[in-house]
Amino acid sequence: FRRWPRTPEVTVLTDRRPPGVRTHRSTTLTRADVRIELDIRTTSASRTIADIARRLTDRELTRAIQDSRHARHVRPAELEKLLQMCPRARALVDPSQNPTRSGLEGDFLRWIRRYKLPVPTINVKADGTEVDAMFHAERVILEVDSWEYHGDPITFRSDAERGTAHAANGFLPLRLTSDRLTAAEAERLNGILARRR
Repeated sequence: FRRWPRTPEVTVLTDRRPPGVRTHRSTTLTRADVRIELDIRTTSASRTIADIARRLTDRELTRAIQDSRHARHVRPAELEKLLQMCPRARALVDPSQNPTRSGLEGDFLRWIRRYKLPVPTINVKADGTEVDAMFHAERVILEVDSWEYHGDPITFRSDAERGTAHAANGFLPLRLTSDRLTAAEAERLNGILARRR
């Protein structure tokens, strides 16, 4: 999506194999699957993802879908169609949730499911700013951090200010890093949530 592949791939209805191009023959390609990008006929993002899904890891497939949702290449109706075409994706992506913005957020959701924690709302507004996850009933805001995106002084100060603002409005702000996606941390978060119900 962000760059052209080294070897172009095309999906065709007939058995055509031009040199230097990887071709895929399909009997299910329809007009609804075709888009025009830069004056070139392409398959839609949802169709492309379904076609390449078997080559992707679960994490890569999740990221391809969520990035396409963020870019508005895959809208709700197309997402439903994609999840029907690719049952494996249905186990990875919840269409009722906002899309995750990073692989770390995806890892966080898998962690939530693995340890059977309550499922928060992802990428939702609180106090006028977007937060990574909110447990509404418990009024707990959880931010999933990585050094890559939160390690500079400006972001560090901004994160601290946002946390204080959330606390002033009755929320409990928590921060979680990738190395803390553990069983012990799941037990601790579950305890925190239980005490705030």
